[in-house]
Amino acid sequence: MTPPPTVALRSQDIGIELELLFLSSRLTFDSKVSERIRNLVQQPIDWERLIETADRHRVLPLLHRCLTRLCSSAIPAPVLRRMTSTIHANARRNFLITGELLQILELFRAHGIRAIPYKGPVLSAAVYGDISLRQFDDLDIIVPVDCAEVATGLLLSRGYRSSREMSRKELLDTIRTQKDLSVLRENDGMNVELHWGITGERDPIQVRPDVLWQNLATFSICGRTVLTHVPEDLLIILCIHGGKHRWERLGWLCDVAEIIRSHETLDWDRTLERASSLRSRRIVLLGVLLAADILGVGVPPKVQSAIHADHVVNRLFEQVKGWITSDTPVPLGESERFFMKLRERRADRLLIAAKQTKACFELTSRDKETFRVPKHFSWTLYFVGPFRLAWEYGLNPIKRFFKGVLESW
Repeated sequence: MTPPPTVALRSQDIGIELELLFLSSRLTFDSKVSERIRNLVQQPIDWERLIETADRHRVLPLLHRCLTRLCSSAIPAPVLRRMTSTIHANARRNFLITGELLQILELFRAHGIRAIPYKGPVLSAAVYGDISLRQFDDLDIIVPVDCAEVATGLLLSRGYRSSREMSRKELLDTIRTQKDLSVLRENDGMNVELHWGITGERDPIQVRPDVLWQNLATFSICGRTVLTHVPEDLLIILCIHGGKHRWERLGWLCDVAEIIRSHETLDWDRTLERASSLRSRRIVLLGVLLAADILGVGVPPKVQSAIHADHVVNRLFEQVKGWITSDTPVPLGESERFFMKLRERRADRLLIAAKQTKACFELTSRDKETFRVPKHFSWTLYFVGPFRLAWEYGLNPIKRFFKGVLESW
């Protein structure tokens, strides 16, 4: 492994709070990082901003762990009490969620349904070695698509309910056209996302559901053996997840970084070959580059060479880093360009552009209510969407979108 520069981002570029957050959001610290953290906490810090940002990025447990180990005496007492209280509440909630996960898996197993816990407690235990070191609000469980109906029924039998009542036909339509179904148990706020896929039609990449059932391993959590993905596949899956959400949470990058750190024997040749076969090579390289630069994880020379060979990856990296280090929302239309550039093949980029163009012309319920026309002129409503977007947001989003289309050729 070739380590990256120890401290890549400085306070003068991103602010004290963000630099401290980036340096603290990891499990291990070399002497230079430790020294830099101790120096930063001696400076005037907006602790409110730091805690709120850490919580938004889902890395508050890592920040708390780092600061209490390296420089607890430098943290103002009220700040430390607040962080500790929040961390303890998160740990209690995580253990409750873990218990519920194991009960659901046992219920599925009793009915002959194979299931893969996705993210959540298993990822926390496998990658961080501690269920309490990640922040997660729900359970993500993957089941075979032909078991999704029965699995949904079993969840309903445990008191879960979807956001709206569905007939069997509506449920089957959801399974056919969507990738997951979210159900909530109101008495304890427990939420489960039942997956039969991890990417949807509008995502920048589509992963076939059968791919999720290849290359599985087992992992022991709380004395129970559960299915999980091998590290190479897990790295790819998490990079795809982060990429389709524009890496808007630092916690997702931490997952990638800690997978790499905790698996020194990671088969990088297999990882890149697998990513290429799934048409997600650029997506994976981007995730690895972000983890290396922001979180200091080392990557082997062959991966560095692959990153440098793809000049688009480096441009996307600068774009995402700008989003992560900024409090301003991503400009409308910029995400669409980003999604197009995530793909290496021109055909894939143009397909994304076509889907996004179609989405622009889709009618909303508000469009139908606002613009009432005779039935034989209903086709004219399909031009309402672009005009409404231009009226509400101006022409810049449309310019960004079409610039992305032109860049896809």
